[in-house]
Amino acid sequence: GADVLLAEASFAHGRAEAPGLHLTGRQAGQVAGAADAGVLVLTHIPPWNPPKMAAQEAVEVFDGPIETARAGMQISL
Repeated sequence: GADVLLAEASFAHGRAEAPGLHLTGRQAGQVAGAADAGVLVLTHIPPWNPPKMAAQEAVEVFDGPIETARAGMQISL
């Protein structure tokens, strides 16, 4: 599997989703699970969606660690 999956989570599950364009936190979690990712890093979260909301959606479907990307963040592989 992937050591790290960096996934955008622009939309909230059930609210104005854009299928085929952007992911929800839940969808990012599903992709991380399918990729057998060691850690999921959520990014591209717009200001009108709290970052915690995306992580809460992802944790419902992904059992691994979840982080929210932040400015200057570095990931060691």
